[in-house]
Amino acid sequence: MSDQKGLTQEDYIKIYGGAAFPHVIGRNSLWSGMSLQDWFAGQALAGLRINDYSCYDDAETSMAEHAYMIANAMIAEMVKEREKINNG
Repeated sequence: MSDQKGLTQEDYIKIYGGAAFPHVIGRNSLWSGMSLQDWFAGQALAGLRINDYSCYDDAETSMAEHAYMIANAMIAEMVKEREKINNG
């Protein structure tokens, strides 16, 4: 089964972390809406915004890039932990 991006559910989870708020929308899709990657990035961005961000040259762009770097690191760690659990 694949989503609108042509990815299998397993690949979608590895890349984007799956859906932040999953729900079934028919027989051909198991996820929709915001990805977990987007949710994590938004949470990271909120944390970056409450701190002094004057260290960024182009604050808005750099903070967004940094937020997605954090989100991707969180997803990579989540995938590793799930693989540990699944492989015993």
